[in-house]
Amino acid sequence: MSNLKHKLTGPITKSDFKYRRNTVTAPIVIFSALAYFMLSNSSKTLDELTQSEGRLTYKEVIKQQYKGNNYRYTFVFKLDNTEQYLGIFLGSGETAIEDGEYWNKKFTLGDKMIVHYDNNFITEHENITRIIRQIEQNGEIVYQTGTKGKKVIGLVSIGVVLMFLLMLLWLTKRANLWVFKK
Repeated sequence: MSNLKHKLTGPITKSDFKYRRNTVTAPIVIFSALAYFMLSNSSKTLDELTQSEGRLTYKEVIKQQYKGNNYRYTFVFKLDNTEQYLGIFLGSGETAIEDGEYWNKKFTLGDKMIVHYDNNFITEHENITRIIRQIEQNGEIVYQTGTKGKKVIGLVSIGVVLMFLLMLLWLTKRANLWVFKK
């Protein structure tokens, strides 16, 4: 038992500390970037998002294969004044197919629509954006998503970063470096 306690609390060499420090630093950087991205996106208002206004010219439910025989569905539509396709991600399974039928019946070609969406480099590359915040059809809001999920992911990421920072301080103490010297 005392041997295990020594392994967990005893001193470590400087080379071992450097290896462990680098191993702990990578998740700190990754989760910090994730927290920044999620929290900055969740704080955007409708005025800060891209807005497209026009008439509906195209609509379709597309089926994409991923992971073997699994499929995911997206309701894709296009407005007359945009080059980019817009999409509502539906998920996979029977409920996704039912949701796709609902949106296909809800929207008719020629409807006047205002769409607020977040356009970024990934969506520009695919020529389809699935990051739609709000859709107005003939003056009525028919689709709206919140940002609570992104905020939660951002806050959890901050918690993970703090956990790894504490681990880094613990490693610094075990290596007897300047932070904890008396």
